[in-house]
Amino acid sequence: MADAKFRVKLFDVVPFHERPIISFDDIVRRVCQYPIAQRVQPAGSRKCRLGEIHDNANYLLMNFEALDFSGPKRSKETKDAVPFDLADDEYFAYDTAALYHLESSVLLVEGGRHAFTATALESYLAHFVTKVESAYHFEPKLDREAKARFQKMQSLRKVEFAASMPPIDKAELEADVPINKAIDHITGQSGVILSITISAHRNEKLFNIGLIREWFSCLVDKKDENKLTKAKAHGRLHEGAETQIIDLL
Repeated sequence: MADAKFRVKLFDVVPFHERPIISFDDIVRRVCQYPIAQRVQPAGSRKCRLGEIHDNANYLLMNFEALDFSGPKRSKETKDAVPFDLADDEYFAYDTAALYHLESSVLLVEGGRHAFTATALESYLAHFVTKVESAYHFEPKLDREAKARFQKMQSLRKVEFAASMPPIDKAELEADVPINKAIDHITGQSGVILSITISAHRNEKLFNIGLIREWFSCLVDKKDENKLTKAKAHGRLHEGAETQIIDLL
């Protein structure tokens, strides 16, 4: 059997309240006590359901299922692809695995095209927390070696970042900044991600690398305030070197 590889992202699990009266792992266990239909709740733009969990003294392994109307088709080499014929109450299900280390409060979340973002999982689990209890948020863990490699880059071709956008408040809207108004129109629902890419295309000399490095580092250093879900830099350590992609989250 061939080895399977997949990407994971690391997060610190932090309570919103200073002294929570319920632990994160106990919230997960609580969800599993509900009948399977009652575990279905919104998570971003899709429905989510916590499936199986495996619990021991050190770790909590979870499987979150995305319930989606859209999915793959079936085909043969000799025939065209056709959609699956689902019943009205059926969905395609996509798995997102997560592993929680109880002692360190570190959460590993599977990445991938169909995987839930950490923000979506936060939103899902918050549905099962009462008003007197504390929900939890996931703070991305910064790879310090990645940051050092980024600082050493002599040329940059592209930087990418994405963030979970909260609604724009009244004062920001009244400031009449066009970008604020644009964001407000698209953030009326939870789970909205704003993605920005800045690219020099083939001419790396167009970039003011010092300014870009300082600005991008500031964004990552304040990753919690900025709710970053992506921070990538494409560049070279020196002239003639191959282009590297450094993931700062």
